[in-house]
Amino acid sequence: MDKQPDSTALYQNLADDLSEEIRFGVYTPGGRLPSIRDMAEKKGVSQTTVQRAYQILEREGTVHRVSTWGYFVNREPKTGTAL
Repeated sequence: MDKQPDSTALYQNLADDLSEEIRFGVYTPGGRLPSIRDMAEKKGVSQTTVQRAYQILEREGTVHRVSTWGYFVNREPKTGTAL
């Protein structure tokens, strides 16, 4: 297995890629992300990698998890800046 060119973890790279896809409308607000299994197959990574990426997006406020239903794109992304 080849090493990545930088020290960024694969799950962080995946989270970054998914965030871009959300921003560009591949996954729309209110829409459901593919299941962890389906995303792992689509991206060619392990299910653990996808789960960790989804958890990063959830912590960032980009998506939310609905138990037994999956992960959904938030309608209004949280910015992290207070006025």
